[in-house]
Amino acid sequence: MTPASQSSDESPGGQSLSLTDIVNVLWARKRWVLVATAVVTALVAAYAFLSTPVYRAQVLVQPVTDRSASSMISDLMGQAGGLASLVGLSGLGDSEQNIAVPLITSDQFLERFIVDEQLLPRLFETRWDAQRKQWRNPKKAPTIAKGIKALQRKVIGVREDRRRKLVTITVDWRDRDEAARWANELVKRVNDDTRTRAIEDARRSKTYLDRELAKTTIVELQRAINRLTEAQIKTEMMASVRDDYSLRVIDPARVPDEDDFVRPRRLLLIAGGFVFGVALGVLLALARHAFQRRRLAANPDGPRDV
Repeated sequence: MTPASQSSDESPGGQSLSLTDIVNVLWARKRWVLVATAVVTALVAAYAFLSTPVYRAQVLVQPVTDRSASSMISDLMGQAGGLASLVGLSGLGDSEQNIAVPLITSDQFLERFIVDEQLLPRLFETRWDAQRKQWRNPKKAPTIAKGIKALQRKVIGVREDRRRKLVTITVDWRDRDEAARWANELVKRVNDDTRTRAIEDARRSKTYLDRELAKTTIVELQRAINRLTEAQIKTEMMASVRDDYSLRVIDPARVPDEDDFVRPRRLLLIAGGFVFGVALGVLLALARHAFQRRRLAANPDGPRDV
């Protein structure tokens, strides 16, 4: 190693900082750390206390699995055996998967919910002119598809407890009264939709069974068809008289208290802001020190900045 290179390595610009050096640098520039910490923490705290709180309303429901009529149909199809397949009845006994839970977040269901409740102006308030009752920029007005995504990603949540066979439906919204109303309305709409589908399916099945009964002369199959028709009548009756057809409400949504919001999490935000402020202050102090070292190495006779 030449003397020139050795002198360069030992110069202030070429030395690496030890832990002790870092501590000394931070202590010397502690005002940088303090100012950065105070500013960032203050900004985060202001956001935490000034931002609109988001409340959570939730409904606890239990999917209804008591389908005695459906079980009866399955048993009858098993008893009819090969006779049923002769006249095309084999599909009637198939048990249907409960669609109530996935229906809550389906696009078609949420589209009807948005249209009926006129939710687009509520979901995109910053783009809506409440006085003129129109979008501020009609060319960039949000679509139903964007409204559906906003509900699915930010507002509506579904959590299943398969062990206890319970489902929690949550609505996160800035208006706590609306959050509770929407949560209860979602459950009501699911029950109404599935009830209507069950009644329509039962009526179509009865019409089909009546046609098959008129065509067959096999006594055993006639008896099976009559019992299947009876089961469809029972299904229609159950759907007509039960409000909680697919989802039995265990605990309806209630309006959250004013101070019971889920976002922003103020203490967590402020703690995070404090940590980020300290880290930012440390980085600024070290960066300033490194800059001064490089400047001093380039101009040893220049002014020093502490």
